[in-house]
Amino acid sequence: MAAAGLRVDYADVVSPETLLRPDRVDANSRACVAAYCGTTRLIDNIVLL
Repeated sequence: MAAAGLRVDYADVVSPETLLRPDRVDANSRACVAAYCGTTRLIDNIVLL
Protein backbone atom coordinates (compact mmCIF):
# COMPACT_ATOMS: atom_id res chain seq x y z
CA MET A 1 0.00 0.00 0.00
CA ALA A 2 2.94 2.30 0.60
CA ALA A 3 3.91 1.93 -3.06
CA ALA A 4 0.43 3.22 -3.96
CA GLY A 5 0.96 6.28 -1.75
CA LEU A 6 -1.20 5.08 1.16
CA ARG A 7 -0.13 5.18 4.81
CA VAL A 8 -2.32 2.92 6.98
CA ASP A 9 -3.46 4.47 10.26
CA TYR A 10 -5.30 1.33 11.43
CA ALA A 11 -6.89 -1.86 10.12
CA ASP A 12 -8.93 -4.16 12.34
CA VAL A 13 -11.84 -6.60 12.49
CA VAL A 14 -14.48 -5.73 15.10
CA SER A 15 -17.87 -6.79 16.42
CA PRO A 16 -20.60 -4.33 15.30
CA GLU A 17 -22.20 -4.44 18.76
CA THR A 18 -19.13 -3.63 20.87
CA LEU A 19 -16.55 -2.34 18.34
CA LEU A 20 -14.07 -4.68 20.07
CA ARG A 21 -12.12 -7.52 18.48
CA PRO A 22 -14.36 -10.59 18.53
CA ASP A 23 -13.25 -13.98 19.85
CA ARG A 24 -14.50 -15.45 16.58
CA VAL A 25 -14.94 -13.68 13.26
CA ASP A 26 -18.39 -14.30 11.77
CA ALA A 27 -20.68 -12.89 9.07
CA ASN A 28 -21.59 -9.90 11.28
CA SER A 29 -17.97 -8.86 11.88
CA ARG A 30 -16.72 -5.68 10.25
CA ALA A 31 -13.36 -4.88 8.70
CA CYS A 32 -12.44 -1.26 9.49
CA VAL A 33 -9.58 0.65 7.85
CA ALA A 34 -8.23 4.19 8.01
CA ALA A 35 -5.40 5.35 5.78
CA TYR A 36 -3.87 8.57 4.51
CA CYS A 37 -3.54 9.36 0.83
CA GLY A 38 -1.34 12.43 0.96
CA THR A 39 -3.03 14.69 3.52
CA THR A 40 -6.49 13.16 3.03
CA ARG A 41 -7.62 10.58 5.61
CA LEU A 42 -9.75 7.80 4.13
CA ILE A 43 -12.01 5.80 6.49
CA ASP A 44 -14.12 2.79 5.50
CA ASN A 45 -15.68 -0.40 6.83
CA ILE A 46 -17.27 -3.47 5.28
CA VAL A 47 -19.40 -6.34 6.59
CA LEU A 48 -17.59 -9.66 6.29
CA LEU A 49 -19.79 -12.21 4.55
